[in-house]
Amino acid sequence: MQDLLAIYQPERDGPRAALTTRDPKVSACTILGICLTAIGRAESGSAASLEGLQHGESLSHPISLILGLRRACVQRMIMRDPEGVTEFSRRLHAVMESKYETFLGTREGVLFDGWARFYLHRDAESMERLHTCLQELDVEKHWAMLSFFMANVAEMKGQHGDRAGAVSLLERAGELAAITGEQWYVAEITRLQSRFSAGDAETSVSLLRSSLSIAREQGAKLWELRTATDLAHVLSEQGRPDAAREELAPLYAWFTEGFDTPDLVAARALLAELDWRPVSCPA
Repeated sequence: MQDLLAIYQPERDGPRAALTTRDPKVSACTILGICLTAIGRAESGSAASLEGLQHGESLSHPISLILGLRRACVQRMIMRDPEGVTEFSRRLHAVMESKYETFLGTREGVLFDGWARFYLHRDAESMERLHTCLQELDVEKHWAMLSFFMANVAEMKGQHGDRAGAVSLLERAGELAAITGEQWYVAEITRLQSRFSAGDAETSVSLLRSSLSIAREQGAKLWELRTATDLAHVLSEQGRPDAAREELAPLYAWFTEGFDTPDLVAARALLAELDWRPVSCPA
């Protein structure tokens, strides 16, 4: 993506956006934003997404802007930033309402808005709308990124008492990942299965180990941190605080940005409970 951006010339290539499916810079920046966030560089990911959106707004090409806004919403979902998702989903709705509306875009817009609403308010109506949209996208075989959406809704369902609903969505998310070959979120699906699908501690730990292995192979430091945090919780509950620290502390120490994001805040809080003392800690 960075190589593509290096050869993009706004004066030459920007005016040609209408001749393409989507503008290359908007596409590259917003994909880069998602990738940077997943590999543990949340602030850099946000900056890349915003660069893509700003360029998209300078073009007279609504399809490129819609693409950028959809991907910016995904990037903020990964960061667990409901306010950011709300902002971008509102802008997405406004563009689609006035210029260009599609079956996929409309339903993804509902997914983004519903995810943010439920994250903030635990709104039962929002969850119902989320579930309906997931079913409609699945029936129509709009499967791109659907395993990601399903896993995120499953996590919220499970956290708020609907374990059976979470398990069902995670099973389907795993099936879609296999059908489509879309493997980028499999580590997270596996982590969530350890939380909601495993019947005992041994199975849970086994799934967490599998999630760690997948995340490490992909270089997805954020997925690795989430899984290590869950594993550290399990080990701590088993009365093994030293083992818990060994799993989590090196990963937390790897990060150089995004210290106010929920995942790093949660990891830092758990390490404090485990009486871990870093050499230095960002304010």
